[in-house]
Amino acid sequence: EIKNEISTDFIFKQDVGFLINNYNNKNIVFFKSFYSPTLFSDSEYDFTLIPGNKEGISGSVIGGFHLGINIYSDIKKQNAAVKALTYITSKEMQKKYVISNQLVSPIPSLYNDEDVCKLVNCSIFKNFQFIARPTSKYENYITYSYKFMNYVYEFIYGNISAIDTLTNMDNLTKLHNISLEINETYSGFILFIITLTISIILIGSLVFLYIKRFEKYFNILPKDFWVIYIIGLLVMTNNFYTTIGEISILKCYLNLSVISIGSTMYIIPLLNYLLVNFPENNIMIIRLIHHHRYIFLILGIVFDLFIILLMYITSSYTVREKFYYTTIYQSCTITNLFGKLMVYLININKGVIVLIILLLIFLEWNMKITYFNINIISISLYTNILIYVTFLIITSIINIKNYILYFILRHITHLSIIISSYISIYGIRIIISLINKNNKEKSVNEIINDLLEMANNKTTDTDNINTFNDRRSSSNKSFIFKFSKKILDYRNNLTVETTVFSNNASSIQSH
Repeated sequence: EIKNEISTDFIFKQDVGFLINNYNNKNIVFFKSFYSPTLFSDSEYDFTLIPGNKEGISGSVIGGFHLGINIYSDIKKQNAAVKALTYITSKEMQKKYVISNQLVSPIPSLYNDEDVCKLVNCSIFKNFQFIARPTSKYENYITYSYKFMNYVYEFIYGNISAIDTLTNMDNLTKLHNISLEINETYSGFILFIITLTISIILIGSLVFLYIKRFEKYFNILPKDFWVIYIIGLLVMTNNFYTTIGEISILKCYLNLSVISIGSTMYIIPLLNYLLVNFPENNIMIIRLIHHHRYIFLILGIVFDLFIILLMYITSSYTVREKFYYTTIYQSCTITNLFGKLMVYLININKGVIVLIILLLIFLEWNMKITYFNINIISISLYTNILIYVTFLIITSIINIKNYILYFILRHITHLSIIISSYISIYGIRIIISLINKNNKEKSVNEIINDLLEMANNKTTDTDNINTFNDRRSSSNKSFIFKFSKKILDYRNNLTVETTVFSNNASSIQSH
């Protein structure tokens, strides 16, 4: 109202320098500024309290310097600093500062002193209603202040309503998180129902392992490894509970533990299957897996726990408040280089396992006896990669300003990967068994052969590959080329009649 009636947008947008210049030229009726003794000394203007909307209510922002003592300094220096601060903040010294420099003192009783009141208007200083800047409440106060002022400017100069402006300002004063309370947001409760439903399906589907009619459909892995696979998916599914409500340091470590250990539990059984069915029985690691199938699983989980324990000992995680457009939310943040390296190490470990699985899939692709399972494992991996890449593309292209929407998209992506892994590796066997329920005598191999015939368009033109390789000049072959050629030659030499070495029920053959 003041801007529109007695001022302009141009004047309201000017900085302090513009105001001071017009103040010195006496072109201003009134203006709001910081307190400066030299500015108002011998002035025709009166320094007074800022008028409020209600009589007797005002507000003055506190500014100044923060003084502290370094706890890492020598104890003698700390004691000396305490004495210096005690002296500087004493009433006697504060009185001297007020009288000599007309500085504002935080000691209210000074403004009852006659000597002080002879030089300053004590009635004004005694009636200040101080408001502290929330510098300690926010990790990045500058960002907070910038956003707050922008909301004010959008209201004054833009088309933002007063209600929207106050809502945006209020959002800057409180933490936001995903809650299960329906009165706050439906998203948390809906995701909870989805997570619970998936968990029940995962647990309930374990019963198929112990029904005799279905056993032959799950004989590529021992029952205990199927249980471990499902538990791994179950653990990752319930990662949801580490991300709702108020974030704590404990939740940060639990979140990393759940994702890391859960992924190890569901991916190691797949690696175990591919190694057990590898047609070379003279490789030491293959023989080791045959006799000690838990070794990779135990080593993987121990590795994850060891890395997380190191991060905990070095206090790698802290909970920080971050701005997400118009809201503030809590985030688990790694504060030191060691913690970041440990997370990279976990990711590299998982990446190496996936690469080994992909290499084994490539090598065993021509083996008819494992062709069906090789296909569904590769489909599972590629589908998960596609889902994750799609999430990255969406979040990079679309500017999602709503934290809740981003949270939902992230968890839907996470759950989609879990559902994909479950259906392609485990659920497909239940589906096949139900399709074949009217033909109980039909073996699993016969079912797989039927599926192979339906997808018999697959051909491997190994002759062309070998011809291409032979045309290369041996003098130009790099290490990578030589290694690749060996891999291709080895893959092409695997025959479909290769004997599969199994452990317990570790082969695809039916009982």
